Amino acid sequence: MDRGYYDHKKGKGHHKDYDDDHHKDQNNNQVEYEEETINGLRVRRRRFKVQHVVGENTTQVTLRSVVTFPVEVRKIMDVTAEVRDLSATPLPDKVIVEGVFHKQVAWVANVSAEVNGISYIQDAVYDLPVDERFTTFVDLPGVTPDSVVDVDARVEYVDHTDVPDAVNAGDQWQQTVILEVHVRATETMEVDVITDVIVPPGSGIKVVKEKVKVEEVLGEAEKQVNVMANINLP
Repeated sequence: MDRGYYDHKKGKGHHKDYDDDHHKDQNNNQVEYEEETINGLRVRRRRFKVQHVVGENTTQVTLRSVVTFPVEVRKIMDVTAEVRDLSATPLPDKVIVEGVFHKQVAWVANVSAEVNGISYIQDAVYDLPVDERFTTFVDLPGVTPDSVVDVDARVEYVDHTDVPDAVNAGDQWQQTVILEVHVRATETMEVDVITDVIVPPGSGIKVVKEKVKVEEVLGEAEKQVNVMANINLP
């Protein structure tokens, strides 16, 4: 098997050059290829590094907890929710997903009172930040610890229900959150693609060619994703 190239600027190439215009990239730089002879045909191929999709799956995560407000709440006006610090750890046939559910709760005080040195005024609007860590797993047959995993999350539902409690202990509300978590696992693999077949002159063989688009892997990196959603409550 031989390696060949074609220099577009000099108009020269390997001794096997033949219509090599498609053996250069879009900047007219030479591109290496391999060539071998099969049954009298000269077959040229290039090796690409691509991402092979192992699989993807979606699951729902339900979070339930009790949120305590400093004074009695007349109503909850609005909730701004987001998923922070998403991370994914691939294991055999499944992926462990971790993250933080963060929300800002806009609420209206039903009474005037002072709690821990802070004065709350009746009918005034206040914000309460809430953070809650969560861990879940997603079944993904075929995934391995070497797989590259992309994870995304979406806030589907947020609800609060008042819980009967003693007024002097703060006002407690039951929180219910539903998150949709989507994971996609890929692995890097090398594939050989035939880019040209050169037939002997006078053979009568017609070579039919089609252009294909290949997304080649040039590098890999990791990133953190924050997902935000505004939840309007009645």
